[in-house]
Amino acid sequence: MAPLFHFHCYGLRFASELHFPEMIQSVASTEEVDVTIRMGETPSSLPGARRMEPFDHCWEGRANEFLLTVGLHLRFHVVEGNSITIQATPDAHSDALRLFLFGSAFGALLHQRGYLPLHGSSVRMPDGRAAVFLGHSGSGKSTLAALLGRRGHPPLGDDTSPLRVDEGGALCLYPGLPQHKLWLKTLEQLEHDPSDGHRVLPTMDKYYLPAFSPALTPAPLGKLYILEPGDVGSVTMEPLVGKERLAALFDHTYRSDFARRLGQNPGYLRLVAAVAGSGVTIRRLRRPCEGWSLSECVELMEADWGAPFR
Repeated sequence: MAPLFHFHCYGLRFASELHFPEMIQSVASTEEVDVTIRMGETPSSLPGARRMEPFDHCWEGRANEFLLTVGLHLRFHVVEGNSITIQATPDAHSDALRLFLFGSAFGALLHQRGYLPLHGSSVRMPDGRAAVFLGHSGSGKSTLAALLGRRGHPPLGDDTSPLRVDEGGALCLYPGLPQHKLWLKTLEQLEHDPSDGHRVLPTMDKYYLPAFSPALTPAPLGKLYILEPGDVGSVTMEPLVGKERLAALFDHTYRSDFARRLGQNPGYLRLVAAVAGSGVTIRRLRRPCEGWSLSECVELMEADWGAPFR
């Protein structure tokens, strides 16, 4: 049996046959393991499962079971929120394995475990609560979180920020991968040397960059910001109310199709309603598509955090 490497992520303890040096490692102990990651054979398909085929891969799901097939070289089988089996051919690239494991496979795992995984990056605010930046690809959520991290606001997660209700009934956000995914032009804008990071894929000018002093413990949910590039002359911010709050949460759930169409998260609607109906602030932050000032967004954030809680 291959040796197991232990790490913590999303409030869960992982034991993995694969070593991920970027993860926050922990010492093996008698502590119960929540999730195991192993290399092995997976089913080629899930009979009777719902099926989706976005891009060049296939998602299949039935109750508490998910299968991701990536081309001819990779498959990920996620079961009951506690195991991920990876089948890879010798031609499978290790970077592709990481990308899909940390992306869709972890997304399915979080849905199966009853989290609400938001598609956004997050940091801990000075008052200890979490601020989450939601947005579609290219909106600037990872860039904003990375710069705020450098200004002393500990990063909580990049791209995926999972929520769940803790034992006391509070909505909490759980720390994720201790890294940011940033395009080369963003690294240059932040004056980072690309050699400090690692390419996401050999063919992409996008890099994993270690997070600066990441947060290691859960944080109560404090504020949500929807980042929207648009035809505006300056950076503006406005609150969302009523049905807009629900629509934003549906629109910015990570892999919402896993919950809605593949049946991986029976409590998904309850969690979305809990966040929308809570006192958590949700604001839309609009910025120009071109020529916008990142520092202006950061200053707007920090000013908002200094305002009285409401």
